[in-house]
Amino acid sequence: MAATPGLLREAGVSLSAGAAYSTWAEDHQQRPVLLGPQVARVLGISRVVPGMTVWVADEPFLVQGIIANTERHAEMLTAVVIPASTARALFHAPPSTGYSLWAVVDPGASGVVAAQLANAANPDHASSYQVRTPPDPRSVRNQVSQDLNSLLLLLAGVSLVVGMIGIANTTIVSVVERTGEIGLRRALGARPRHIQAQFLAEATLLGLLGGLVGSSIGVVSVVVVCLAKQWTTVMDDRVAILGPLLGLLVGGIAGLYPAWRASRVEPLEALRPT
Repeated sequence: MAATPGLLREAGVSLSAGAAYSTWAEDHQQRPVLLGPQVARVLGISRVVPGMTVWVADEPFLVQGIIANTERHAEMLTAVVIPASTARALFHAPPSTGYSLWAVVDPGASGVVAAQLANAANPDHASSYQVRTPPDPRSVRNQVSQDLNSLLLLLAGVSLVVGMIGIANTTIVSVVERTGEIGLRRALGARPRHIQAQFLAEATLLGLLGGLVGSSIGVVSVVVVCLAKQWTTVMDDRVAILGPLLGLLVGGIAGLYPAWRASRVEPLEALRPT
């Protein structure tokens, strides 16, 4: 990278060793070089020694400093940085494709500065500038909150599906293990709808119990965290009600097939010795 001392200051470059080159080196086309930390690590350079030389496109440069970090322009962390005037003298100027101007402003002032920046940079050709501002922290926070809520809803949906499968499997196993009981009830006069209602009620009750336990654990967890953080507990009352109702619905849906399967058991086949 070719960079003037002004760009180094604007980027907030900090060094772990050595020092940044000065305006004098820029004006006199000197050959100092700053190494990004990743480049220095690859080259095995951890400190600056007088006379240490690296070669850039067959041109020698004296290592003057090693970059530790930057506040902006992270691409410097993987680059070798030389004075802009030296780069133009050795490698010619790059094709003109426009340039970028960065403005460092106080927090909250980006909107005001953006509205005036083009006129301040060049009043005669202000329309030729494209001004971009960083995203509003509030909109970023809201977007992150929405993404987290969507992720939590997705996880909740997956948990409901897993719970539904678990209830269905448990009920099917119960039907298989109680085949004799089902056959005896059928032989005593119970109709298929009675058997179906029995197992559907058991699955629904199991889902309701799971909803009650899950809602209770959720409410207690929120209260405990708020007490530990000394926060004011704010919770929608509908959560404590919708949890058991949702469990009731999930249990009812999960028990439909096992209940239908139990109602199809014939008394003669159920009571036949195996």
